[in-house]
Amino acid sequence: MEITPHTAHSQSFEFSLKTGDAYYNDMMRFFGDGWEARGIDDKEKFENKIKANVNYTMGFIHELIKFAKLKDIELLGIFLKIENTHSQSVVFLVSLEDYVSGKLLDFYSQIQKIEKNSRSGLYRASFSVMYKDDEFETSALDCDGFINLLS
Repeated sequence: MEITPHTAHSQSFEFSLKTGDAYYNDMMRFFGDGWEARGIDDKEKFENKIKANVNYTMGFIHELIKFAKLKDIELLGIFLKIENTHSQSVVFLVSLEDYVSGKLLDFYSQIQKIEKNSRSGLYRASFSVMYKDDEFETSALDCDGFINLLS
């Protein structure tokens, strides 16, 4: 298989995601700062639930990375936000060129299938796609509570 700039970039994303636990540690640190204020008594149960759901979501992210490679969609960033113990949001950043192309419709269809088939009373993940141009600041996602999975 010939490695193009798109697949080389996506492969480095996948490697970073497989080997890094910093996103989980950061999230737990943020939640841990407010344990007493939120009145959470069973910290271990809470941590286990979040970790299980984050791992579940990470599986879907890996699936979508592979799908993006197949469709030659360049992923420029991946961000994760824990909404609550049962719900997470994921944002994929793509180039403006890929964002307006027809191939992104296939990516959205795959996202829709994952969201529909995985949703339950104890788990929900929502996936969004945004385009990144020269004026886009990822710090805006940081301010909304998203964690960059690749840094």
